[in-house]
Amino acid sequence: MKPVAIFFALPILLASGFCYGDEISAKLSDTSFYVETTDGRPSMCGVQFRIFYADQFNRSSGLSQVSGSLVWLEDQGRILFLEKISGADIQSKQLVPFQVASAFLSYDGETTPAKRLPGGCTGDTAAFCGAYVDESAIGALASVYESTFSVSFRRKDSLVDTVVRLDLTSASQDEERRKSFNRCTDAVMEPITRNLRQRSPNQRPEK
Repeated sequence: MKPVAIFFALPILLASGFCYGDEISAKLSDTSFYVETTDGRPSMCGVQFRIFYADQFNRSSGLSQVSGSLVWLEDQGRILFLEKISGADIQSKQLVPFQVASAFLSYDGETTPAKRLPGGCTGDTAAFCGAYVDESAIGALASVYESTFSVSFRRKDSLVDTVVRLDLTSASQDEERRKSFNRCTDAVMEPITRNLRQRSPNQRPEK
C-alpha cells in the first residue's frame, strides 16, 4: 500500500535574519504540517514551509525564497530527522534556484550541523538534504515548539548564514491540527520508547 499524505494547512509565524544579528524582512507563505501513513499507521511527521525574504547581504535586498521540509520518522529502532532546504532568487518574476552549501539547526542555545545525505537530494542538485539521528533528532522534536528553534543555511559562495526561525507557538491555538502532528510523533517514537523500557536498568544502549 502506498503511503497516504494528509496535509493540514497551518499558519506559522516565521522570522528570518542573518546569524550575526541583522534582520531581514519576510512574509509568510505556504506553511503546513503534514502526516504520511503506511498501512494506516503514521510513518512520517513533518513540517513544510516556504518563505520570501529580502536578501540584504547577497542581493542588496533583492527578493529571494527559501523552502523546505522537516521530517521525523522511525527506522529499525532509531529516530531520524531529515531536512531538505532549497533556495531561489526572484528575477523578472521567475524563480532562479541557488545552491545551498550547508544547513544546520539551532535550538536551546545549541547549533547542530546536519550530516549531508550521501546521495544528496534526489532530483534536486541545488538543495541541501541532511539527517539527524537519535539524540539530535529527539532534541529537535522536543524543541520544535520553542521560539529558539531555527533552520539556518548558507548559500554557495556566501560568507554568512541565513537564519529562518520557525515559531509554532501561535499555531498552538488550533488544538486539532497540532494534536494530529503530535499523535504522529508519538507513533513514530513508540518503538524506541518500548525498547528503552525493555532494557535492564544497568544495560547501556549500544553506540
